[in-house]
Amino acid sequence: MAYIDPGSTARPFSTRTGATATVAGLATGIVLTVVVAGIALASSDYDAEAPTGPGAYVGRVVRERLIDQVDATAPGFPLWLIAVLQIPLWVGLLGAPLAVARREGATLRELFGLRFERSDVAVGMVAGVLTQVVVVPLIYLPLFWLLGDRDLSQEARALTDKAGSPIGVTLLVLVVLLGAPLVEELFFRGLVLRSLESDGRLGPFAVTAGSAVVFGLAHLQILQFPALVAFGVVAAVLVHRYGRLGPAIWAHVGFNLVTVVALLAA
Repeated sequence: MAYIDPGSTARPFSTRTGATATVAGLATGIVLTVVVAGIALASSDYDAEAPTGPGAYVGRVVRERLIDQVDATAPGFPLWLIAVLQIPLWVGLLGAPLAVARREGATLRELFGLRFERSDVAVGMVAGVLTQVVVVPLIYLPLFWLLGDRDLSQEARALTDKAGSPIGVTLLVLVVLLGAPLVEELFFRGLVLRSLESDGRLGPFAVTAGSAVVFGLAHLQILQFPALVAFGVVAAVLVHRYGRLGPAIWAHVGFNLVTVVALLAA
């Protein structure tokens, strides 16, 4: 019998349907993002070789702050364009669960547990912030021992210059604190997690770990992969514990909030 966590209020659906939608959603989002990014590159002088995801900026700032290793390479796209590039990605990530819901004749609330309660804000924010400020540093602690302390240089301060414009900051906040938590939790802890739950061969541990690894891999950021997997585990546990996406969405907000503050304060 398939594993479905006992606290869930979501309706089960077939693993095959979920897997197909997951692959299609990721592929569609990535292809659309590449197309839009290609248009931006063709009409500008942005550096195609530089990292272009929000995680790339954050990873560099965190690396400099925590292990004092300076990466003086100039970022590629400005933050406002990075924020805009999330929209085509979200077309795929949001379109996939919507397509499954339509196929199953159900709402996102019924199929994926997309609902909220008042307690979700406190529970989720605390979980997300603690994951970022406690769990993530512990994961990366071996890097401190391996690389030791190094002096920061002036070039490091230039990495966050592109966040200085009001438009860039506003779009970054809207994308990272509002859009990403909702869209990504619906996709990864809604569609992906529920698809794995529907597989009769997988238990709670495999479901949690599997959804967290998919979440980490989908971001295409090697440096951030361990931290993303750790958060994916926390978010999955919250979904299992409360049977809805609300706490995980607020945990995502809290997790990203620490990142945004660190980025803008750098």
